[in-house]
Amino acid sequence: MKYYKLMTDFSSNEDVVCTIADLQGIQKFDVLKGKPAVHWNENVTFEYNAADGSVLTDYLANDMGWFLVSEAFKTAIQQTAEGQVEFLPVKLVETQTRQTVIYYVVNVTKVVDALDLDHSDHTFFEANNIRVLSVKKYTLLEGAIGDANIFKLLGDEIPVFVSESVRNRIEESKLTGCKFLEVGIHR
Repeated sequence: MKYYKLMTDFSSNEDVVCTIADLQGIQKFDVLKGKPAVHWNENVTFEYNAADGSVLTDYLANDMGWFLVSEAFKTAIQQTAEGQVEFLPVKLVETQTRQTVIYYVVNVTKVVDALDLDHSDHTFFEANNIRVLSVKKYTLLEGAIGDANIFKLLGDEIPVFVSESVRNRIEESKLTGCKFLEVGIHR
């Protein structure tokens, strides 16, 4: 099985990049840690100005670094990702017309201890007396992934990784805003 780092595709200047307007008390890292959301507020609101980009992609770039997706994206991966993610609704508001659509933060709760540092291209650096891992090229331990189709890595919980079956589902559904970087697998 192949695995990929899921990334936002920034190739079009017409794509919307939204900004947070109202966090409703939610903290940025609440949905980046790989843990279930404890207190989600459905009034969390992002906004965008269509003059700066009017194409709402299925995987939507945003200033929070959150995995923000359309209803079509949610529907496409829901079955494959069952038990590995939470879909947390947010409002997306166009600033001029006030037109509102619902998007979802995909809170990936499946965390695996699968990073193979011996075969990954990585460095450590210090920032504010904290040792930080920076990975240029990921290699994952296949046996540690198990049956996970969408997951984060223990100790490096920001990036999202998907199996070949999730990638295929995204591509078959013609979802927009995604790109995939194949990662190495060590057996």
